[in-house]
Amino acid sequence: RIMEMAREAMQSSVHVAAGFLSPVHDRYGKEGMVPAAHRIAMADLYCRDSEWIGVYEWEAEQTEWQPTIRVIEQLEADLLQRLQQPFRVVLVGGTDLIASFSQDGLWDQGDLERILRRGVVLIERDPYPFAKVLSMILAHPLLFAHRNAITIVPQTVRNEVSSSMIRLLLRRGLSIDYLTSPQVTKYIQDHKLYQ
Repeated sequence: RIMEMAREAMQSSVHVAAGFLSPVHDRYGKEGMVPAAHRIAMADLYCRDSEWIGVYEWEAEQTEWQPTIRVIEQLEADLLQRLQQPFRVVLVGGTDLIASFSQDGLWDQGDLERILRRGVVLIERDPYPFAKVLSMILAHPLLFAHRNAITIVPQTVRNEVSSSMIRLLLRRGLSIDYLTSPQVTKYIQDHKLYQ
């Protein structure tokens, strides 16, 4: 739903032609991730019926983990070859992303500035409600300088489903029915993932 909420928020000012899920490289280092081949397959299954969301596999297929800006720039280069009209790539994530932007040393400041210049859409997510995110933007010089390129989207219907929550439920032997597509649930069961 995060991609749909981002599209709805942006539709009033721009035409949103496409959205992409970009599975991270195996060496990203997040605990509990299954190999990229499985994450790509699940993302493909999840996006199969979407008319506008697809999977961008480039990062997962590289020999090493790639910084986010490198993935964005590669996507831009790939789209430039296919599209005959101007476009802009923006990063979409939860408001928890702003906390990582604010964390000293986590993001290269040059990379962060290049991301912010393009635009960022953040979907409100606990524990980072609008007011907390706004105070983080005001406190961080780079975020403040690019505040007009940051769109914060309040959730109209609270949805705290995340891949982390799904992995946790599966590890506890609990159902994930209706939290993802039936095809993804079946893939997870067939491949005995997250047990």
